[in-house]
Amino acid sequence: MDRGSHHQALQRALELGRAEDPGALPELTQLLTMPSSEIRRLAASAIGKLAGFGADPNSAVRALAPVALRDPHPQTQQYALKALKAYGAAVAAEGTTRTLPFATSRRIIAWATPTAAR
Repeated sequence: MDRGSHHQALQRALELGRAEDPGALPELTQLLTMPSSEIRRLAASAIGKLAGFGADPNSAVRALAPVALRDPHPQTQQYALKALKAYGAAVAAEGTTRTLPFATSRRIIAWATPTAAR
């Protein structure tokens, strides 16, 4: 990725994180696949912020779980785990019949994506 593309993607992740628009989830999901750990970290953070604005928790968790489990950069994993916890709280607050356990991040991932955690 060239420097200009990196900067553009970085700025876009920041912009989407500030927008509070759940419609940004698909674009942020794409940013999670970028080669830059900085962009992936910002995208994970932005996705976490969208939990309070009605973003689809199932889509968000499916996008975040692989990053939380397998991203090569610990800080990016940490941001993805924090975002997953935000969706756990959002799902529980909606009063769904299937609430997330809050004990550990791994359990949240296992709840959301049973095959991803194995």
